Amino acid sequence: MPAENFSENSSLQRETKIRESETYKESIENRQEKVSGLEETVDRLKNQFIGKLLNFRQIKELEQRLQIEKNVLQEQEEEKQRVDELISSYDKILSEEKELIELHGDALEENRKFDEEQQTGRDGANLMKKHKAFLVHDIVDAEWKPSENNQAVDTKELSWSDQYDIVAGLAPTISASSLRMDKSDRTFGKGSWGVFLSEGKVLGGNETDTGSVATGLRSRHIPESERSLDSIERAINTEPSDTYNELVVENPQIAGIYTKWNEDMPPLEEAVSLQNTNERIYDKWWEKMKDAVSKGTPIFVLTSDNHTRMIYDIDTEKRTFRVAGGEITPEDMTDLPDIYKTHLSEDKKRECVMRQINKIGHLLSEEEKQNYQ
Repeated sequence: MPAENFSENSSLQRETKIRESETYKESIENRQEKVSGLEETVDRLKNQFIGKLLNFRQIKELEQRLQIEKNVLQEQEEEKQRVDELISSYDKILSEEKELIELHGDALEENRKFDEEQQTGRDGANLMKKHKAFLVHDIVDAEWKPSENNQAVDTKELSWSDQYDIVAGLAPTISASSLRMDKSDRTFGKGSWGVFLSEGKVLGGNETDTGSVATGLRSRHIPESERSLDSIERAINTEPSDTYNELVVENPQIAGIYTKWNEDMPPLEEAVSLQNTNERIYDKWWEKMKDAVSKGTPIFVLTSDNHTRMIYDIDTEKRTFRVAGGEITPEDMTDLPDIYKTHLSEDKKRECVMRQINKIGHLLSEEEKQNYQ
């Protein structure tokens, strides 16, 4: 029973007992008058000598009635005392209930604040704004990619494009990293392509690799010590930041695709032509760019000091593209203009899933399977 209902019930019972006590009080007063009258009558008759002789039987009857009235009076007085004690008990109960209700209210407020802190402290978009840090997910398709960290699906059998489709279409729980601008924070793979996240719930984190293991599409084992808000804050703010951290993100939403732009690559001018040279061959880079362009997702270049700019007018045949003038900040990444969100439509997400249904169908719930038939 809710505390408020319990208190109301106690109040009603207390009021009932008060009325009962008043009834007893009135009855006792009436009976006391009756007893007093009988006592006076008996005493008067006893004091009359002739009355003793003539009214002996009447005196006896009166004495019997008097004793009965006294017994009833005593019972009523005892019952009234019991009722009055109950009223005192209800007063105490109501006082304690009031304190309990206040404590309950305080507890609810504490729980609300705790839930709010948890929600705010784990909100990916909020963390990006607070720490001026991008949330990114490297999509590794090299031979050395750590497939042992995924017990749900053999990632070695998945191409870069396959992995993108799964993240974009199903928003599985993934491992990510945070990158602060002008810091030496880095990601898992130095030359990997990946995705910027715009939102998601951060379940835990570590300054280095948490060793989290995917056990299902939306389940990932995280050590207990790395699930707190403090562990998330430490992971993002680690100094010095010469390695990658790991943040486990639930329900991630993709803002765009990034490609690393290292210092040995050409300057990022307004127009860039990325051609093969004697020092470096860009054939694989352009093959990956074709995959990225096919997704219809905004594409960004990510520099070694964690600055990023959007690129457009990408010509994979001529191997050229243009670079947008303004930099994109982590806060920008949480809410890009709608024109850059077409890849988030339900139709686009469904297309991603349908391309991979044979590879990840076993991971879907029965309800999800019905949706993709």
